[in-house]
Amino acid sequence: MVEHLPENFQLSNVFKAPCQVTPPGLHAFTPAASHDGKRIAVATRRRENNFRHIEIFDLELESFCRVTETINPKFHHYNPFFSLKSGFLGYHRFRGDPASGDSIVLHLKPITSPVTELRILQLNGSFPSCSPDGDLIAFNHHSIVLHLKPVTMHFHRVHMATSS
Repeated sequence: MVEHLPENFQLSNVFKAPCQVTPPGLHAFTPAASHDGKRIAVATRRRENNFRHIEIFDLELESFCRVTETINPKFHHYNPFFSLKSGFLGYHRFRGDPASGDSIVLHLKPITSPVTELRILQLNGSFPSCSPDGDLIAFNHHSIVLHLKPVTMHFHRVHMATSS
């Protein structure tokens, strides 16, 4: 079946040439654009580091902000995603071998954000994404697709409430 464009379709004459934002030596994977058009989150691997980390590229400042390297420098981080209103950044962290006493696995964990207007969630699962209305997060957990409803979460002294 051949798909056709609608009769009233108009192609904008304003084209921006693609530009590379990653500097040489920075390998970027699984990019995610914020819905407000201000940021791009990527899983990166820099030459000086053997681990993949989440970084945010600010499109207005044209600079990177390292997110997970200071939190968990010896773990891999993958698959960043933004919430519908661009207020949350989520990602997957590879757990590796469990530490002693590390028997509770949180499916969703708030993380301190280096960007003041952005809250960050660490997810125990792969390939996460938000539903269009932002009410659910779906992810793959050991080949089973799970979803979480938004809840108020308490972690140490951090209090985060998602809009409902």
